[in-house]
Amino acid sequence: MKKTICLMLSVLLTLSLSGCANNDTPKEKAALYKAGTVTGTAQGMDGPVSVEVTFDDTKILTIQIVEENETAGICEWVYETLPDQIITNQSLAVDTVSGATVTSNAVLNAVADAVEQAGGSAAALKEKPVVSAAEDAEHETDVVVVGAGLSGLMAALAASSTGARVTLIEKTGVIGGTSITASGIFACAEKEANIQPMFDSWMKKNENNLRNQVDEEMVRALCEVSPEVINLLKDSGVEYEIRTSDSGSQTFFSNASEASLRNALTIQMASAEATGKGAENTIKTLTEACEKAGIEIFLNMPATELLIENGNVNGVRSESKKSGNHIFHAAAVVLATGDYAKNAELTAEINPRAAGEYSATAIGNTGDGIKLALSAGGVLDEFQESMSGVFNANPFDMPTIGQKANSYPFESIVLTMEGERVFREDGGSHQQMVHYIRDNALDTAWCVMDQAIANHFVRLDEYLEATAAGSPIIRAYQAATVTELADLMEIDSTVLQNTINQYNVQCEQRNDSDCGKDPKYLDAIDEGPYYAVLLYDGTRGNYGGILTSPQGEVVNAAGQPIVGLYAGGLVSSGAFFADYYPGGEALAVASHMGFIAGRSAALYSQN
Repeated sequence: MKKTICLMLSVLLTLSLSGCANNDTPKEKAALYKAGTVTGTAQGMDGPVSVEVTFDDTKILTIQIVEENETAGICEWVYETLPDQIITNQSLAVDTVSGATVTSNAVLNAVADAVEQAGGSAAALKEKPVVSAAEDAEHETDVVVVGAGLSGLMAALAASSTGARVTLIEKTGVIGGTSITASGIFACAEKEANIQPMFDSWMKKNENNLRNQVDEEMVRALCEVSPEVINLLKDSGVEYEIRTSDSGSQTFFSNASEASLRNALTIQMASAEATGKGAENTIKTLTEACEKAGIEIFLNMPATELLIENGNVNGVRSESKKSGNHIFHAAAVVLATGDYAKNAELTAEINPRAAGEYSATAIGNTGDGIKLALSAGGVLDEFQESMSGVFNANPFDMPTIGQKANSYPFESIVLTMEGERVFREDGGSHQQMVHYIRDNALDTAWCVMDQAIANHFVRLDEYLEATAAGSPIIRAYQAATVTELADLMEIDSTVLQNTINQYNVQCEQRNDSDCGKDPKYLDAIDEGPYYAVLLYDGTRGNYGGILTSPQGEVVNAAGQPIVGLYAGGLVSSGAFFADYYPGGEALAVASHMGFIAGRSAALYSQN
């Protein structure tokens, strides 16, 4: 033993002497930056994003967001994670936040701008590798909820309220799904006395049912649980107002946050007023409620496979490059993955009428829940349809598309692709859109006006320039005569002229006997030049999905429940809407059916 210790000491002494023989002073690292604080700026979704970046000679020390107006409810996930990742890795090659790519790139580009100003190389930082945080793990829980939108949050809270252990997994890096950009307005019943009026109002709004009949049993189940849903929202701290009609039907209005109201101030609309989105505030509050309830939340965790044993669903597998391989063992699984409009292939397969439509649904809504349910023996609803949104000249202008009203001047006329006027221009987006649905082409319309009205069409000059530059999407035309305009629109000039003449007569009479537009918007189209702008339906997503029972159980072709598998929200929504989406009901389906599915799953897990 002593011999060994002496040998070790001898080695250490040799190393020490060796070190003394080479005691040259280490060279200082070359300066990479000019020390100080620099402001960098880049374009985001809703305007410029500015950051203050502090450097010393060799590294980035701090990053602060100092100016922005990005979408409330989405941008926060970027600001709370991306700067820290850049600093930790001293790299601009970090992953963007899934579900918030535009804002993520704005922050990265703004930091890159600051790096260049400080004498550094943004190109070098974009090439610097980042260590992966992926890891493999197994988890035990009672209920696992797949999807963290409104339906998923409500399912998780409803399940947790029974005493069940709950895990919530979300494929993107953002909580909220499409609900983040929703108005926060939906049908409800605060008390038992309001349940029947809610049901009656729901059925009335879905009277156009030549292609799809609403399932009264499913709607009844939704309405009957509404008082409990409102209580859960209230207990979670959600700020809201409920308005009651003369008939006793009620509408829930989520209070918009200051950030959402600030977003609305920058959105320009010709006749309507932009509004703040209340659902964003509700999502934030429900997320905090989940955290307080001890619900485990995993982001960047896609559900890739159901665990099935003897026909019973007992968990979920998640495999991804970003997060690794995870297995969630559970007695029950709730699918709350939203719609499938971001999956072009699936849309074309099961909903060909909606193929190619531009949609404002969340980026993660690719039909994951549908595919999982089908793998377990679930079946598709026979009816699938797109959820109408608002008309807009630029289908990628998400801030405007997310509004509940159209942005064109209500004094203009909105025509079918054949040049006919079929609905009042101030009549609301959802009620309007059914008149412009086409079986074998995109749901589009023409907005026609003269110079006086065109002066109020927001960004018209930009659209005219884009068309002249050969844009494959934007189509905006100016012509000296109606005949020339019709040629540009590729429609019959006689039809267009007759439509305008008929409308002008009604303007003179101050009575829109054809469509019933408010007289204050009746301005004749009679002084050239004339304009036409192609409008696209920016859909909210697709509805239909899979079949479930009134208890939220996913059912098979025989109508029997698949043991351990539940679903709520737009993933299973064909029972609630008739031929078209009438508005004010999608969030009710998400919140109420998410609640039902979560509670049913928890009760099953306990039994």
